Amino acid sequence: MIITIKNNKNRITLLELLKDNYFSKDLIKKLKQKYDMYSFIEENETISIELPTEKTTVEPAKGKINVIYEDEYILIISKEKGLSTIPSIRHFKDNLASNIKYYYDSNNINSGLHFINRLDKDTQGLLIIAKHQYIQSLFVKKNIEITKKYLTKVKHFPYKEIIVEKPIARYLETNKRCIYESGDYAKTLFKKIKSYNDFDLIEATLFTGRTHQIRVHLQSLNTPIIGDVLYGKEEGDFYLCSYYLEFNHPITNKKISFKLDY
Repeated sequence: MIITIKNNKNRITLLELLKDNYFSKDLIKKLKQKYDMYSFIEENETISIELPTEKTTVEPAKGKINVIYEDEYILIISKEKGLSTIPSIRHFKDNLASNIKYYYDSNNINSGLHFINRLDKDTQGLLIIAKHQYIQSLFVKKNIEITKKYLTKVKHFPYKEIIVEKPIARYLETNKRCIYESGDYAKTLFKKIKSYNDFDLIEATLFTGRTHQIRVHLQSLNTPIIGDVLYGKEEGDFYLCSYYLEFNHPITNKKISFKLDY
């Protein structure tokens, strides 16, 4: 993976330039084997840095991969419902990470696998994968804001639009979350998209990223997601889809967006 960097300052060393561009100490240490860190880079000079090859240790497993977008730096996948994102004891090979590793191996892609956002097993939709730890770090160090919008179904939603700002905390020692005054701040915007005979289609825009945030906030409005056995009693098919993402590309800085049809 090649990273191209332009020096917008006066004459500085390569070491200073890398630090200015969010290269970590560990990454710089690896690059010292190949590059002279004290060579000078002139103002407006552009250099190319080849990042150390990264390989994931996840066990590959053949599975369907729905690639929405791919370049040298990132991969956008649409995850299916019922598929765990990362390996676990119960899903050692039956997971999206293993499927992506198989995809990498089949296409001779020597890249890392770093999830920028994650989805629960029964949540479907768009995921961002960084192909190198350095790319992953740029999302944090550049403070790249990601607009995340979801679609879900509730039995009856009495609002056209409503913002919910209620703190969320873990409920005792369970996997469940609840509204709690001393919990973590959480904010969600809900909009009714369309009403059908049996349900209302709702769009949820996340301003924070708490575990089960959409599910907990909808429960707090007494409108739980249909089929949500953890936070509601409504029978039916659970549907929660990450259908829209928008962010600035970590390398090009250009705004890009992705949207699934519904």
